[in-house]
Formats: sequence, C-alpha cells, structure tokens
Amino acid sequence: VDCNPPHFAHPKFHALQADFRDPQTAALLPRHDALVHLAYVVLRGRMAESAMHDINVGGSLRLLQAARAAGLRRIVHLSSAAVYGSGVALDEGAGYAPLADFRYGQHKAELERLLQDAVPGCVRLRPHIILGPHAQRRLDAVAGGQEGRAQGIEARIDGGKVGQAHGSRSNLLTAARICVCTTRGSIP
Repeated sequence: VDCNPPHFAHPKFHALQADFRDPQTAALLPRHDALVHLAYVVLRGRMAESAMHDINVGGSLRLLQAARAAGLRRIVHLSSAAVYGSGVALDEGAGYAPLADFRYGQHKAELERLLQDAVPGCVRLRPHIILGPHAQRRLDAVAGGQEGRAQGIEARIDGGKVGQAHGSRSNLLTAARICVCTTRGSIP
C-alpha cells in the first residue's frame, strides 16, 4: 500500500495505490501473513506538522494494531536510528533521546514507545540514513549523488536483538525479509 506507484515489479508482489491511513486498508490485512511497514515522512516541507504526526505516529500505530488484530504472524516496522539522537557507540538497550529539533526522530521514538504495549511482538528495524536510486533527492545530494552506505541496521524480534546489517537500501530489504521469515533464536 502506497500513495505512489511502485518502483519495481515481482511476481509475488502486488502493489495497491492507496493511503495506509484509510480505515478500509485494515480489511486487506487478513489475507496476508506479514506486514512490513515502511511509510514515513522525514521532512515535512509544506505539510502541516499535525499531518506529519498523523502519518508517522497515529496512522502507523493504527495500521500496526490492525495487523495484530488480524492475526498476522509477523509485523515489521521501519523505525530509525534517529530515536537515539546524537549518541555514540550505543546498542539496542540505549534509551530514546531524539534530537529536539528533528520531528521525524521524535515521531519514531514516540511510536516505538506506543508499540511496546500496543503491538509487543512488532519487529523494529532502526537503520541509519538510507540512500539509493529512489531515496529522497536531498539525501542523495548529501552522499554526492552516489549510493550511500548505511552505518547499520538493527533488527529486534520479540525484544531480542537479531543482528545488524551494513550497507544500502538492499540490505534494509534483506533485514526485513529475515525478520518476516525467521523466529526468535533462529539466527546465529
């Protein structure tokens, strides 16, 4: 589900062009095994701050709760290392300390806090900056127009750390696939 058309095609992938905040989207969930939620707004531009919050926190929480209520076996949420703020040498046990002037990081931390109780089995991926052929133009400009390297992607399943991947957007997709296809304790 995306407001924009997909950038790729695959025989096992079906894209629905819609707004995930639409309550009717929840009716589609019981036909699936898993949900990998990637929607977010990083820079609001001309968008009202309340609209950004509704996408990043309110709409995301409602969708993830609907996935749990529908009995999906695995729910994966793309969070962000921005929940840590400017910390150095942190692990997944570090507290939330998003930068005060970075709404995106604040929203991701707020949603993670809510998910702890509302969707406790939700896997949270916390990648650093993601760059690649379809990343936001501003982020690509920061990397000089080349595909950037992420510092790391953490995957947490049922509160336990699964592993960390380094690299680009393709590594994020690999991490999401691992989270959907494995159970806690099955990754060395």
